[in-house]
Amino acid sequence: MTKKYVWLTIASIVSLVLCGIGEFYFLTSPDGSVFARSGALIVILGTLINFVDFGTIDTTEYLSVKNYNDIQTNINSGNGMAAFIIHWMSEQKLRDRIIKFQGYVLIIGTLIWGFGDILFCSVWCGL
Repeated sequence: MTKKYVWLTIASIVSLVLCGIGEFYFLTSPDGSVFARSGALIVILGTLINFVDFGTIDTTEYLSVKNYNDIQTNINSGNGMAAFIIHWMSEQKLRDRIIKFQGYVLIIGTLIWGFGDILFCSVWCGL
């Protein structure tokens, strides 16, 4: 998992916590509406993955030492096509993981955005 995934996860958790705390301190009768808006923040953060990750992927994020050595061996032996295929497949695997992670973030954010008030009230308002 790259640093960008970690920062996105931390930002999502912080938005949930801050909106939950804001619900109690800024509203006289908490109804979960502010907590539900944290889902919108998570959706925005998930959408930003496209603009941040795809433009700044570093080869150290997807090339293992074995893949790097295989590429160098193929280049030295004059087999540039095999080196290109190893590099391309490694990059595509990373991009597939990024897209899956983005999908999970968008689904969780959408569920919190749509049903956050019900979840909030079933847990805290009933107490």
